[in-house]
Amino acid sequence: MRKYKHCILFLIDGARPDVMDQLLSLGKLPNIQRFILENGCYKKVVSSFPSTTGPAYIPFIMGCYPGTANIPGIRWFDKEEYAKKNSILKRFRSYMGWESLLFNKDLVPKKKILFEIFNSSVNIFNPLTKGIKPGENLTKFSKTLYYGYAHLTYHWQVPDLAAKRYLNKAIETCPEFIFVAFPAVDSFSHFDHPFSPKVMRCYRNVDKALGEVAKLLEKKGILDETLLMITSDHGLTSTQRHLDLAGFLDEIGYRALHYLKIFRPGVRATVMVSGNSMAHLYFKGEKNWEEPVFFEEFEKNHHCFLRKLIRREEIDILAFREKDDGIRIISKKGVSKVKKTMDVSVII
Repeated sequence: MRKYKHCILFLIDGARPDVMDQLLSLGKLPNIQRFILENGCYKKVVSSFPSTTGPAYIPFIMGCYPGTANIPGIRWFDKEEYAKKNSILKRFRSYMGWESLLFNKDLVPKKKILFEIFNSSVNIFNPLTKGIKPGENLTKFSKTLYYGYAHLTYHWQVPDLAAKRYLNKAIETCPEFIFVAFPAVDSFSHFDHPFSPKVMRCYRNVDKALGEVAKLLEKKGILDETLLMITSDHGLTSTQRHLDLAGFLDEIGYRALHYLKIFRPGVRATVMVSGNSMAHLYFKGEKNWEEPVFFEEFEKNHHCFLRKLIRREEIDILAFREKDDGIRIISKKGVSKVKKTMDVSVII
């Protein structure tokens, strides 16, 4: 097996394999074809759950699911802390706003983070920076400015161009590991369409960045010693149907806490959305918030809600915890159960 002294991981946020297939077949990604595919491989893989920016970076840096690292979603709610009325910073979280600054603080690593394994690392626009040495996070201060500007102006190509500049600068010191994220594909796909001309240009811009990197590595004499990898944290599809879950809960009598209404009194449920297609729902028990609500009690006490929710055309799958650590899965096609026995997951 070939051994490398350096590694550069390009993460194209929101990139889809079918878009990559199309661009490669048309010869629109010549540098990816030359420097990665000709001597490497191309695999289609499944993202983690939840497959949303931020949490879905965790498998690459920590080698585990987001929930294992104490990040169950881009938004989450802690029933026990809410019941104790402790600090709001312990009760719930949204990494979409200023609370993103707490992302690394919330992480609970059970093993070494990738930045701690390499002798020298560089981080560019990756929110997961735990374990990185001072001075190696090149966008520690500028990330907020670039993302803030892009959010207000919709010029998401600006952070991508900045990522390329930071990457070229990083290569000067020949670090062992570089993690660089390009956010424009994801952002423009949300605004427009995953196959829109603007999104396609973003893929090609990453390809150009890879070509520049390869030239710099060749000039340094370390191109053959550097493993170049391109991946994505999740795909992205056009969303045609929307459901206001918080509004739906309110309408049927389950007053819900949700962002931005996080100080609503007398709530019976919470809605924590993570990405376009997933949300965690938390329910108050019969007596208090600390009481767990398993599927058995939910089906008994909230059966009307369950029927109304699964009948919605916007809903595909519902999943509930069961008392025996199983997961009950319900869809319009039927019901199933997943339970882990020893080290094997069994579908019933």
